[in-house]
Amino acid sequence: MPPPAARGQGTDATVRKTPASPASTKAQRDHEAEQRAQLQRNRVQQHDGEQAARAAVQADRAAQARVRHAETLKAADERRARVEKSKADAAAKGHPPAAPLPAPARVASSPAR
Repeated sequence: MPPPAARGQGTDATVRKTPASPASTKAQRDHEAEQRAQLQRNRVQQHDGEQAARAAVQADRAAQARVRHAETLKAADERRARVEKSKADAAAKGHPPAAPLPAPARVASSPAR
């Protein structure tokens, strides 16, 4: 019988692995599945923690925004009261009310180009 190289089979022939036993293959698949499940549980746990942190920050921001809004409303009310008092004082002293603003000038629109 001629050597393998002489029959047309070169050195590039590969040796097949011996088939693993079904029990070891199943055990390996089960182990990989458990690892994937553990990774997924870790991701879910991390996501839940991040969501809780975001919710806490959001609640704090909302409270601060409510306080700022209340302060803005209070300042606006104080400003209105101050203006009304100023107008009343001016009227009591006999000063005429301020003249209204002039109407805006009509601007001729330029022709379309």
